[in-house]
Order: sequence, then C-alpha cells, then structure tokens
Amino acid sequence: MEQEPILRQDHTSASDDRLLTPSAAAEYLAMTPRFLEVRRHLGGGPRYCQISSRAIRYFLSDLRAWAEARLRTSTSDPGPDTPSDDFSTDQSPEKDGSLVSAGTGATPPDRALS
Repeated sequence: MEQEPILRQDHTSASDDRLLTPSAAAEYLAMTPRFLEVRRHLGGGPRYCQISSRAIRYFLSDLRAWAEARLRTSTSDPGPDTPSDDFSTDQSPEKDGSLVSAGTGATPPDRALS
C-alpha cells in the first residue's frame, strides 16, 4: 500500500487543505471572528472561499501564509512588500469591531435635519 506524500507538489501538507469556518479560522489566528469579517469587507485579510452567500471558509494553508507574511524581526522592520493592512481613510474599526467614519463628526449637509 502506497503512503500519501508528506508534501504535495505545491509544498503544502495534506492537512493544510482543510477548510475552516470563520470561528475556527479566528481561533487558529488568535483573533476574533469579527476581525476576519471586517477584513473581508475592507481587505487586507487572509484569502477566503465563499461557498455560498452565507458560507465562508478558509484554507488552513492560506491562514498560515497570511500570518507568515506578517512576521517581523523588530518594530522597525517594515517586512516584505505586502498589500497594505491599513483600513481605508474614511473608515476604521472600533474596539468592538464596528466601523466608524473618520470624519469630523459633523453631519454632512445632505443628511442634515431640516
């Protein structure tokens, strides 16, 4: 009987092919599911697979690659050229994960009450 190779041709182990739910992916990364949700919306997060409109899954290999791309040797190490993790200039996440506008807090004229 032939054994399954430890490394596939794309250099990922067979266990890296597992699909994880957002909750399991967040646990793997020691983050919250809300963090991953915000990153799916704004970008800068790990690649994901949208099986249906409500079924999101992550390959373990993609989570590992995303985390490894963010390894640094010091706080001054900018790391390799990777896509920016900055949130857009007009939105940023609150501590609870909700999005807020980075504006002045004033109501825009088109939304002002008469």
